[in-house]
Amino acid sequence: MGIRLRFLGILMIVFVATHFDFQSATFRFESPTGVCEEAYSPERGFYCTEDSVILQRPIFERFIDLPTIIVVWSFTFFVVYTRRPQNSVDFWEETSHVAKDAGELAAALGSILAFTGVFNERTMSIAFSIAFLGYFTGHLTGMCCKAYAMHLRRKQEESG
Repeated sequence: MGIRLRFLGILMIVFVATHFDFQSATFRFESPTGVCEEAYSPERGFYCTEDSVILQRPIFERFIDLPTIIVVWSFTFFVVYTRRPQNSVDFWEETSHVAKDAGELAAALGSILAFTGVFNERTMSIAFSIAFLGYFTGHLTGMCCKAYAMHLRRKQEESG
């Protein structure tokens, strides 16, 4: 399997996981986000009141956060940049681990900054999105680096 097909497969799995609604068996490209001021009545059950701020946002936009990508990729670059690998497979495998660590560090930094500020439901929502975007970016980068390492390993084994 070629490297382009591997990357395409990873991106397709991410796309289906984020955009496909398994309950209705349809793709959705927008979803509600915001802060729900919840109330309860026996007739309606739990519902969001008029004071709620509910917005429809594109799903794709929620997963692309340029500052998070810059932080994770910068940490990864500066850690592995000084390494002079003997073997490119080992280099890319190590890079995949560093990218995951950088994602965890970005998540921790974002969480500390968000949770030590003014605290309300909106900042909680932002804090969790920062943390999970850090994890997501680090792990997706790590998976792509690992796929590239596996591709190089297969090419080495085929050539002898």
